[in-house]
Amino acid sequence: MTGRWLLLIVLTLVPGASLAADCDMRKVDTGLLNISKEVGGTTYVDVMVGGDRACVTEKNEFEGSSWGYVAHKLDDSEQEVAVEGWAPMRYLSSLDGTADAHNDGDSAPGECRRYLPMLDQTVSCEGTKTAANNGGSPSSSEGGSKKENDKAATREPEPERKPEPKRVAETAPKSDARPARRSEPTRTANNDSDGDELRYTQPVPFGPYPVNGLSIQQLVETVPLFAPLEGLPEDLWKKSCSTCHKWNQERLCEQGKTYAKDARNVLRHQHPMGGAFKIALMKWSKSGCK
Repeated sequence: MTGRWLLLIVLTLVPGASLAADCDMRKVDTGLLNISKEVGGTTYVDVMVGGDRACVTEKNEFEGSSWGYVAHKLDDSEQEVAVEGWAPMRYLSSLDGTADAHNDGDSAPGECRRYLPMLDQTVSCEGTKTAANNGGSPSSSEGGSKKENDKAATREPEPERKPEPKRVAETAPKSDARPARRSEPTRTANNDSDGDELRYTQPVPFGPYPVNGLSIQQLVETVPLFAPLEGLPEDLWKKSCSTCHKWNQERLCEQGKTYAKDARNVLRHQHPMGGAFKIALMKWSKSGCK
């Protein structure tokens, strides 16, 4: 009888021990991370935020990228919260800070890549890739030209040579450097933004039109993109939002804080100005609503 009870206890404990061993603890290293229902899917079941700890129990490949199945995450009190969805492994680093290897085309940071799954429209990130791929070329060419100039400067001039050719050689790298400065990409939705700070009067550097390029202050005065309630006649809502209800800076800050507190709120309801506007409010509130 004692042997049977011992066997039952062992059978109960072994699966749990196996599950713990298969749990690869990871940390979210991006601002927002959508959790997809399927590998590579666009149907989201949850959202995780930067710093969340995720238990990855399975990995799979999709179009050359590694995806991990997040079984659960740990909250601040170390309690397990079920997630049960898939996420790209390039956004899940190990607890010591190292991330899985991925393609160079996917390594460019910035708002376009970090928030692209949250936006209502498809936004191309080719501009970011171009900037990342071309960024090293001018510096390498300038470095080579600089070395050649240093060598030329250390050579003793031959008696029969005049100083004019030397001056031409010195000015040549400057003329080569000018096109590189002109070809620097402008800041758009396809370009990286500096840091996570966003101000009330600062143009939003990500998302589709009309969010991209306008500040939060300007956007609240524009015509909404979507009806606040489905089926509402256009003559009641398709006008400047200042005539619909009071969207002042204080109330917008409170709204942004609800998104920052629980990022899943970004996905739950459609906003009259679209999903990118809600992300802008969240980033602005994290910046102190300045």
